[in-house]
Amino acid sequence: MGPLTPLFGPLLLGLGLLLGGCPGPTQPPTSTQPSASPSPPAPTTPPPTLDPKAPGATTLEVVVKAYCLDPSQPWALAHGLLVFGEDLKLAGGDRALDRLVSDNLPPGELRFPSNRGATPVDAHPGLILKTLLELGLPPEHSFTRKEGGTVTLKALRDAFVAAWTPTLGGADAFKNEAWGLEVLAAADRATPALRTRALEVLVSNQAYFEAWAPGAKPKPFRKASVRGADGRTLPAAIHRYYCGGFHLFQAVQRLHGAKAPPTLARQYVLLLLRLKLETDYWKRVQKKIEARPGAKRGSLIQVFLAQRLKLQGHALETYLRAVAQGAAPLGADERAALKAGFVELTKTVQALVGTGVYDQLPALALSKPQLYRDLVGDSAHALHAYRLAPKGLLD
Repeated sequence: MGPLTPLFGPLLLGLGLLLGGCPGPTQPPTSTQPSASPSPPAPTTPPPTLDPKAPGATTLEVVVKAYCLDPSQPWALAHGLLVFGEDLKLAGGDRALDRLVSDNLPPGELRFPSNRGATPVDAHPGLILKTLLELGLPPEHSFTRKEGGTVTLKALRDAFVAAWTPTLGGADAFKNEAWGLEVLAAADRATPALRTRALEVLVSNQAYFEAWAPGAKPKPFRKASVRGADGRTLPAAIHRYYCGGFHLFQAVQRLHGAKAPPTLARQYVLLLLRLKLETDYWKRVQKKIEARPGAKRGSLIQVFLAQRLKLQGHALETYLRAVAQGAAPLGADERAALKAGFVELTKTVQALVGTGVYDQLPALALSKPQLYRDLVGDSAHALHAYRLAPKGLLD
């Protein structure tokens, strides 16, 4: 691509950091810089045939069924369960949730490992438990251990809660802890102080968007960034968090339930504002790249489209989760913003299909594992958003 001009430096924010997605590194990073992700085994499923003109939800369902129903990829299987629910079955007829536990819980233990070799398992602390609890399973639900015997969901939950403590202070408070916070919320183990602190962190990191709220001085939107000690441009504010901070938002949402104090209610307004601002931002970036010659242009466009998918799928999912909990309004203005978001999400999915990147997923699992995981995991979150949409919203 050649040296970055001053125009492109702030836009790109460092390609390696853009791909700090979900799941992230197989081991928690020791700084704000995500560590390199090792390559997992390549998927054995042949790439599905996709129609670039098909509706977004149709395409995403094909992709998720192709790549999120593989028991050898537990992080992906957890995403498949999130989308399709507790009755999801694998090709051989096994229940997906039973295999997720039995295949990945070490003998005699009550905690899932973060990874198995190069394959993420509990890619973020609490990811698997958070998914099982979100399915609405009763605490007494029993899983069969691979070595024999059974274990209940309550036993797994209590073991996690007893061994895990969130990071309340520092610049990176809750950096890799959103999933664990949801486990605490589901176990009714979140203290008032934790709820307050989590909301404070979310508010502080989303305050960046207030500069573009109605009534503010209009100016072009640019993602928050800072200059690192090594001179590189690093993401700042909410963008420092995994998946753009949407999982942190979802954790705060779960901690507060249907009760949205005024400061949290404001965050839902900013969430819909962000959906539009950042969608427009990624479209502008893509246009600039398209106008720039170079052999890497096509792969860069794939990366930027993947970031659009991450933004739109997670933002819509986050808001609609809140609607389902009774914590966020769904009036005419909100419906219009969400509907516009889904229109743009469909355009993003169709554009991704048009680049051929979904056909490349087996190869990307080896050559660009984080991009592979982003596309698979974020396709699942986007499909989940479609499935959360209330009747009539997408008409």
